[in-house]
Amino acid sequence: MKPIDLRNLKISKTINSDHSTSVTYSIPGRQLLACEIDTPIARECARLQVIVKDLELVAASLKLAKTYDSTKSSQNIIIQFDPSNPEHIILSAIYRSSIITYAKHFTKADGDAPQLHDEQMKQHLDEDLFQLHIKIRDMRNNWIAHGNHNEFERGKTIHIIDPNMEFGPQCFPHVLDFTTPLNSVVQKFESLTNKVLEVVKNRLLKKTRKFFKTELQKMDPKELVSKHTLQVVFNYSNLNQQ
Repeated sequence: MKPIDLRNLKISKTINSDHSTSVTYSIPGRQLLACEIDTPIARECARLQVIVKDLELVAASLKLAKTYDSTKSSQNIIIQFDPSNPEHIILSAIYRSSIITYAKHFTKADGDAPQLHDEQMKQHLDEDLFQLHIKIRDMRNNWIAHGNHNEFERGKTIHIIDPNMEFGPQCFPHVLDFTTPLNSVVQKFESLTNKVLEVVKNRLLKKTRKFFKTELQKMDPKELVSKHTLQVVFNYSNLNQQ
């Protein structure tokens, strides 16, 4: 029997009144039955797929960032951030969200160990990319996620004078914030993300093969089929819930 071709799979989602989401799966001409498999290795595969989804989002976001003119300035010129400029706002949001999303799976949360580790990445990245990986994590921890004193933004109180003495002196606070990254930085970050994505996909492929051999094949086919229904329900905290 030929397996279902996942390339033809259509996924439909409906938000329920309790804020859960019902998901149905179909192929052209028919709706499929589905169930969740909640065994240890299956759960590991699901967690790895979450990482794949996140890294794919980061890679796509950084690719989009390269299309904006503000990233194409010269190697040593950082464009002054203008909050009234939509392009600057979009680039800042892309860069900050990419840093958060990339680093989150290397970060411990709510007592859970991180899914990825620096030492794992060191085996697959050249020294240049590995150092960028470390810096991205530091940017997440010390710049974006926390308000600590850090090397990525600086505030100084500035005093200015007119050398021609036509105007009186002024004093004001000024912050230098790396919100509009250069194209070279974005390109390097994108390369790092794609490399880590490749590592995670390979890890997922190995885990999936192990799942088929050690868990799925040991399940009773009749019992497994009996668990299938027209939809799978995902429960999660919904920000739309008031």
